[in-house]
Amino acid sequence: MLLRSVTFENFGIYGGVHTFDLTPDNTGPFVRPIVLFSGKNGVGKTTFVEGVRLCLHGPLALGSRVSQQEYESWLEQRIHRTSAHHTRHTSAPPETAVELSFDFTAAGRRQCYRVRRAWSVRNRRVQHELLVWEDGVLLDALTPEECETLLRELAPPGLADIFFFDGEKILALAKESTDQTLLADTVNALLGLKLVDQLQRDLDVHLARHSAEGGRNGAHHDLEQALAQQQQLEERRADLMAQVRTLEHEHARLRQCIATQEAQIAAEGGSYASRRQELQTRQAHIDAEIEGLRRQAVEMSSGLLPFAFAPDMLRAVQTRLDLERAYHEQTAVREMLARQEQVVLGMIGDEAIWSDETITLEDTQRRRILRDILTSLRNATLGPDIPASEVILHVSDRQRAQLTQWIEHALGEAPLAFSRITQTIGALQTERSAIEADLQRVPADEVLAPLVDELHRLLRQLGGVEQQQAALAEALRSVEISLEQNGYTLRRARAAIEQRESALRRADLAARTQRVLDDYKAALTQRKLALLEQSLVSHFNQLCRKHSFLDRIEVDPATFALTLHRAGHTFSRAHLSAGENQLLAIALLWALRELSERATPVIIDTPLSRLDSQHRKSMVHDFLPHASHQVIVLATDAEIDAAAQKRLAPAIARIYHMEYDPTTGATAHHVETPQVVTPNLTLFEEQ
Repeated sequence: MLLRSVTFENFGIYGGVHTFDLTPDNTGPFVRPIVLFSGKNGVGKTTFVEGVRLCLHGPLALGSRVSQQEYESWLEQRIHRTSAHHTRHTSAPPETAVELSFDFTAAGRRQCYRVRRAWSVRNRRVQHELLVWEDGVLLDALTPEECETLLRELAPPGLADIFFFDGEKILALAKESTDQTLLADTVNALLGLKLVDQLQRDLDVHLARHSAEGGRNGAHHDLEQALAQQQQLEERRADLMAQVRTLEHEHARLRQCIATQEAQIAAEGGSYASRRQELQTRQAHIDAEIEGLRRQAVEMSSGLLPFAFAPDMLRAVQTRLDLERAYHEQTAVREMLARQEQVVLGMIGDEAIWSDETITLEDTQRRRILRDILTSLRNATLGPDIPASEVILHVSDRQRAQLTQWIEHALGEAPLAFSRITQTIGALQTERSAIEADLQRVPADEVLAPLVDELHRLLRQLGGVEQQQAALAEALRSVEISLEQNGYTLRRARAAIEQRESALRRADLAARTQRVLDDYKAALTQRKLALLEQSLVSHFNQLCRKHSFLDRIEVDPATFALTLHRAGHTFSRAHLSAGENQLLAIALLWALRELSERATPVIIDTPLSRLDSQHRKSMVHDFLPHASHQVIVLATDAEIDAAAQKRLAPAIARIYHMEYDPTTGATAHHVETPQVVTPNLTLFEEQ
């Protein structure tokens, strides 16, 4: 099967007509199988998958036990909101439709099909129609039921789980405790074992009704009771599974509604409203900081700061202080030299000092020597003479030191500190202006409150649905246990009847046929599971980028539980990391698809939402380009960002960028074709 295109008309979040080309690009040197739909949550990615499944499977897209009323109610909920509003105010409501074109090849012959499902609400009732074209010819001779049968033959709903899967399904399969119903049902459908089960049930009925010599015994009674119990349990399981699928659709619908409501709240300024208290608190804190800084500026202005505006005057005062300090030092030195001169004069007049000298000096000579010594001392210790008239301040040494300290502070630290204060005040005022602008963007409570109330209502509904899902999961586990126990009872009853009725040929043949069917089922299951195990190991090691990470994987044919082997040791999935468990789930879906031997497209919704960056690279490089001949990926722009798109570009045929427009309440899109100058050959090495 190859999907050609899909068209949505007023379907869900798709207002108006949206047509998407889904064909791979086979025109270049490499096959480019991927069509990527990228956008934020709430832009219609899940709605896209719903539309494709609806077109192919009709009511079965919602489950095998969905009533006509539930199906029509679901269709009505999928009418675009603007269109629904338009319906209430006009006499001619627009039609809602989903149309899918695809190719199907059987026995070497390719046929082109176009399927259109359209509906509208008229007189409070949902009216819908199904049209199918084969090679351009409308199959108007077929009834709607026959058209549904044709579509089920082309795309069996039972195999949809391995061709349509999303991040939530990957997460569910990644849990070791997850019920293996999906895997068991898929393998049974792939191998045709459901037909074997039906044959066994028919033989059970035959054995129950025909006892030896027409008599009946306890074994037959046990078999009839076990058969009745089996039917009740299977009906109960089918009913629970139908409820699970219904809740899954409701869960997806609520998540989409919540995403849309959050987008509308964000468009109205909800992000600012949620920060209102934070913004107001910060504004008050800034006001307090500005006021404190202004007080500091005022205090500085009443101190030494004003003198900083007259630096020349301060330097002149400092020069004057230095001059007067030098004058006082000279005066003190002169006074000291004068006192010492008198002492020396007295010593020169003392004859005892000169009595030991061999040279006799006259008094005039002695005094000349003294004058020369004193002159030399004065020249060495005194600078230029400073006139007394230069002393005008007359301050003490302590006062001079204090004035010098104040001048240095006024010329250095004071203006720097004042500058820092003014710069800080300026930055705070800028931040305050930005906060005031943000507060002005906060919508009024009467605008935002209804939107928030509606969001809370949707969240409560989502919580209720999740509680119901948990209860259904527990009920399903209980039913599966009962079915397993009843299976033991059936086998015991069959064995007892086989022993008691071996004389009758038909009973003997039926019993032997049961054994043959058991052997056939076991052998076929074992052979196919062996292929599944090999493919699963290969794909898992490839996704992990560790080609010898696992040596072998065993799939239990009864429970379908997985046992892992590495380097001669056996271990459970609990030893794998969360990311490795998710890659194991993806490898399982990949292997199941290969086991089906059906050339069908793969549609993947949010495949990377639960993976870390390393495992996302592995998915982008190893899985998406090789998953199928046609891969449709619906991912958020955070899952496959610009860097991932660049790595994946050689395998992408086209990219649809999806955006939600809150003014119209609908999704808009534009298409881009990646340009690859030098293709990344490693992306195609396995194709």
